[in-house]
Parts: sequence; structure tokens; C-alpha cells
Amino acid sequence: ATIKVDSDGTYTHGQYVSVSWEGVETKDRNACWIGLFFFGASLTPTAKKPFPATPPFLESAPIKFVSCSVGDFQQTGSGNYSIRLLAYREPLEVALFSNGYDSDSMPLLLARSSTPLIALDAAEP
Repeated sequence: ATIKVDSDGTYTHGQYVSVSWEGVETKDRNACWIGLFFFGASLTPTAKKPFPATPPFLESAPIKFVSCSVGDFQQTGSGNYSIRLLAYREPLEVALFSNGYDSDSMPLLLARSSTPLIALDAAEP
């Protein structure tokens, strides 16, 4: 599977970027999701944690996450979604997972975006 972000690697506060993915195997499609993380974050699954921790249980929590089930994803294994980015002070990346994000799931990393997303206005208040 692969994931790509339609960006030159830079963005401004409030900008939407299009994320596309393809090649998700049939067995992974029912529980596929994408997450926005700080670039280089540890995406290793971790054991379920007690309240107040919430899933998905990874060493680094996603900033945002959403199911891959948009459009004809179940038939094609491909899809796209627009994510609104805030002006984070650190670079971002997007990752593609299977195995769901509910309290009993163990996320499995399928792909990571290759280019860090850097806010041009990160230093503004």
C-alpha cells in the first residue's frame, strides 16, 4: 500500500491538503484508517492503556484520524480525503493503517507519507 499528500511539503494555517492512498489489500479494507502525526513519530502499537487514554493505542497519538472508507474504497482499495492543517510548529506526516482504531484493535502500519509537511507560518501566534 502507498499513501501520498498532494503538497510541495509546505502549507499555511487552515489550508486543506489532499491525501490519497492505494493498494490496500482486501483483507485490510474493513478496518483501514489514516492518521496525521508529527513527522518521525513512533507509530509502533502499544498495549491498551487505562482511562483517560483512548485508542488508537500507538506510542505516539495521532493529531487527527479518519476511516479510509470513503467513496468506492471497499471495491478498489484506493481513496482520498482532504485534511485541514493547523500551523503546527513541527513538521507533520500522514500514515495509513489497518486493524482499526477501536479499544480492542492493534493498529498495523501499512505506509507513511514520504515528505514532511512544514507550516510556512508556524512561528505566528
